Amino acid sequence: MSWFEWRDAPVAEFAVLGDPVSHSLSPKMHSAAYADLDLDLNYVAIRVELSEFDQALDHLVALGYRGVNVTVPLKEVAFEWCEILEDGAWRFGAVNTIRLEDRAGMNTDVPGFLSVLRAHSVEPGSRVLVLGAGGSARAVIRGLLDEGYLVRGWNRTRAKLNAVVEGLDVEILDDADVRGCGAVVNATSASLKGLDLPVEWSHAADGCLAFDLAYGEEMSPFLRGAMGRGLPVTDGLPMLVEQGALAFEWWLGRPAPRTAMLRSVGL
Repeated sequence: MSWFEWRDAPVAEFAVLGDPVSHSLSPKMHSAAYADLDLDLNYVAIRVELSEFDQALDHLVALGYRGVNVTVPLKEVAFEWCEILEDGAWRFGAVNTIRLEDRAGMNTDVPGFLSVLRAHSVEPGSRVLVLGAGGSARAVIRGLLDEGYLVRGWNRTRAKLNAVVEGLDVEILDDADVRGCGAVVNATSASLKGLDLPVEWSHAADGCLAFDLAYGEEMSPFLRGAMGRGLPVTDGLPMLVEQGALAFEWWLGRPAPRTAMLRSVGL
């Protein structure tokens, strides 16, 4: 079985939690890292419903788990669960990496995300449009602002986005206007459901990067639309590897074998 319900979780040291979680490549990636370094550790995928997060964490602690990654839709409730926030995670309102023994959390998504932008030559000072208003959107918006990017935001429910960016220097749009943007970031869950977003790619400048935080076997409608306009695209795989490598290093206190991790997901 590629994933477990939390009540049926096996004995292991590390896991990724989400709902859904069956698509996650984190177990494959971390297992490759452990094999590369000859570490006797296990990493599994576990489905946890939002309303059962605290109960599930208590269960995993009792089983001896040392750390977990969390994905959609658990990043904000994970933030609330943590008693210690490291490396400035308090700024993002979401955590994706938890050390269970002391209820410490950090956000490795943001540095992973920023590394992908830099790899595609989207430099600070560029205008970036972020789509969505969940935990991932909140984190990347704050990370972008911290690095000196100009940020626009759009969400189907404007009131939710207003609450997420309150007090931040973000231009809130009535529609997903891509004109003048160096990158457009899909931080919604639309791609996980196979849904498209109302982006008019014909208005995008040449070289505008379409960056979908999600990943999967099939290219998302969001990325297909950008490719049809001849724009550069990336899904969340490079970000997944970098955030996973940072989590590995935080948990284990040793350098992550990034080459093995990249190879495990086909990069």
